[in-house]
Amino acid sequence: MVRDYTRLAEQARQIMRQKPDVIVAAGSVSVRAAQRATAVIPIVMAPAADPVGSGFVATLARPGRNITGLSSALEDYIPKQVELLKILDGGTRECREKASLTVGARARYGGRRL
Repeated sequence: MVRDYTRLAEQARQIMRQKPDVIVAAGSVSVRAAQRATAVIPIVMAPAADPVGSGFVATLARPGRNITGLSSALEDYIPKQVELLKILDGGTRECREKASLTVGARARYGGRRL
């Protein structure tokens, strides 16, 4: 695990010189370094905090480009969780935010009908 973030760019370049088939990057800082190093070699996030908001992927459903993997951003799953709640409990018509979410999540989902 790399803890000296100032060395990530150089380490990413070293990895590119080895011509790997795939890169596994743990955490947003490592994903960013890998993203800057290549647009061709597939990058697997394991996980990243907010891959959509960070610009790593277009959407979780269709990441696009060369990055895919796991997200630890729970707010990205809220609409799906509400959809499942409505299916399981046929009487649910409205759901309001009760959890503490990031500012970005509140802007997207907070307090509106889902």
